[in-house]
Amino acid sequence: MIVVPGLFGPLISLRASGGTVDWTVSVANDPDHLVNVSPAAAGTLTPAAPTTTLRITISQFVRCGPGTPTWCPTVTVSPGGTTFAVWTSSILPFPSGGPRPSNLPSTRPSTLSSNPRGGTPTIPQRRRITIR
Repeated sequence: MIVVPGLFGPLISLRASGGTVDWTVSVANDPDHLVNVSPAAAGTLTPAAPTTTLRITISQFVRCGPGTPTWCPTVTVSPGGTTFAVWTSSILPFPSGGPRPSNLPSTRPSTLSSNPRGGTPTIPQRRRITIR
């Protein structure tokens, strides 16, 4: 995700179905605490209130990613472990539509739980969180 300091950051919408889901958001590779998640970094989605929207903001530009010695900050939403790299430049770290460098986190949605024996991860049928 591209985040421009001083402007409204991108939105991450969370939606639960099938029951109550506790969620958390963590930020990594951010030693100066520049990345902010609002309104909160954790919460509970219930059948009565099944959605929430998070905004990601950053307080200043960070030179990071390919060609620099610094990893970009990442935002991870759980359950599911979906990870977004925070990029603070108008120039993407890879060509639009092109292959992603292997050292950037995947932004592909993942499932709620994994199979301890390996293979395809399983999704509990009782509850689910969708990230958009």
